[in-house]
Amino acid sequence: MEIWGGFCATSSYRVTVEEFMERGVVALAKGDGFQEVLVALDASADAEYPVVESTGSPALVGTVSRSQLVTFLQSHEHPQAPQGEKLAAVGTLGDDCTIEPIMLQFSPWTSLHQAYHLFQLLKLQRVFVTRSGELVGAVSRAELRRAIEELANPK
Repeated sequence: MEIWGGFCATSSYRVTVEEFMERGVVALAKGDGFQEVLVALDASADAEYPVVESTGSPALVGTVSRSQLVTFLQSHEHPQAPQGEKLAAVGTLGDDCTIEPIMLQFSPWTSLHQAYHLFQLLKLQRVFVTRSGELVGAVSRAELRRAIEELANPK
């Protein structure tokens, strides 16, 4: 029985990502425009946002950085801006932003043990969770740490 990070490794195989992942992930669709991007930035201070195929199809296609979204807002027209203040550019996230491919994603059945080692090995900060390619959540270092602490110190 191996001990790592202060808890028993055998127990960590029984805990899955689905048990501690964040479910309320703020995601954007490729077809989203100014208003949707503005709402997403107001709702979350994340450094990167997952991008899905469309609102009706949560298939994860990549990520876009917060800084790119801010640039997108600065160069696009606000739907309620007075006529003289409107910018010329009108477009969608998919047309005007670079969507970075997802290099790693977890399934809901990824064990805590596997997640811990991947976070350590690859120095990860956040990983998205997909079921059959569809976005269902995310795991950050903070959630991973909490899950480890709960396993090491059960209540």
